[in-house]
Amino acid sequence: MGGSAAALLIGTGCAPVDVEGVWVGTWRAALWTDDGGMTLDLSQDGDEVTGDFDLTGTLCVGSGRVDGSIDRRKFDVVLYNGIGGEIVLDGNVNAASDGIDGDFDVTGGLCDGARGTFKVDLQ
Repeated sequence: MGGSAAALLIGTGCAPVDVEGVWVGTWRAALWTDDGGMTLDLSQDGDEVTGDFDLTGTLCVGSGRVDGSIDRRKFDVVLYNGIGGEIVLDGNVNAASDGIDGDFDVTGGLCDGARGTFKVDLQ
C-alpha cells in the first residue's frame, strides 16, 4: 500500500464521530437515589460540540448551554446553567454512533461534588 493511501486510511479512522442532533436519556446520581431525564440538542463543527441541554429530576441545574469536544468516540462536554452550576460529562459514543454513556461530575452550584452516570440515545 502506498504512503498516501495508508495516510488516508489512518486519517479517516481518526475523525470524530458525528454527534450532531437531539439526544435523550437519563442520569443517575451515585450516592443518592436521585435520577432524572436528560436532553442534549447538539451541533458539531469538526471536533467542537455546542448546543443546549435540559435536565429533569434535579433542582441543581435545569437547563443551559453545552460546550465541549469529541475526539474519535470520546465525548467530553460541560453543561453550563449560567448560575454557577456546571456538570462535566465524560463519556463514549457507542459503535453504532447512536448512544452515548459515561460519568458526570458536578462542579459548583447547589450540588457541588455530586457524581453519577448518564446515558442518552440519538433521536
